[in-house]
Amino acid sequence: MNMFKPFLPYLVICLSIGVSLLFFFDKPSKENKLKGSLDIQDNLSSQADDRTLFWDIYPELILPNEGKTLNKDLSLTDINESNITLSNLFDKSSDSILIFRFSNFDCDLCLRKTLPILMDFFKDNSNKVNLIVDGMLPKEYRIKFKELKIPFPVYFLNDQNLQLSLENKNIPFFFILDREHYKTHKIFTPSKDYPQHTQTYLRNIKQSLYD
Repeated sequence: MNMFKPFLPYLVICLSIGVSLLFFFDKPSKENKLKGSLDIQDNLSSQADDRTLFWDIYPELILPNEGKTLNKDLSLTDINESNITLSNLFDKSSDSILIFRFSNFDCDLCLRKTLPILMDFFKDNSNKVNLIVDGMLPKEYRIKFKELKIPFPVYFLNDQNLQLSLENKNIPFFFILDREHYKTHKIFTPSKDYPQHTQTYLRNIKQSLYD
């Protein structure tokens, strides 16, 4: 036993270093687990908030506007600042069109996330989509969205809006408008956080427009 006495201080030092290293490497692992747990909680919280927002919006704003008849003589201004009416939005081949309604005061990031998706889905069928905008002049629209090169016809509201309660809530939204009754159908509010939902909606709408 006496022969090991000279090595005891070294053994103690090595054991101390070993324990320290185990503690050092174990600590980040625990921190990572804690961080992962917090990330999951944040994600679930975000999903819960989104579901809550949906159920807050849907009964109060979506349902009352579904099937609402719009005024076909509503005054609009086109990109060239010519006055037209809502009925002029339809070409001879279209019984229904997709409207993307937004305002200059809506969430800008939402618009910049949604418009490219819309352009991608209807790049070969731009005549099926119309934009209806308020809060900006044609010149301001051209400047604001110049880099996007939006192919869709855009119209600007004049004195009145569409008389939908979903308007002026800082929420852009889609809907189908039919030529026969000028009624709104299939209203949808896109979210910047869930572009896949917008893609699914547009995929279904595109198919319905050609059925």
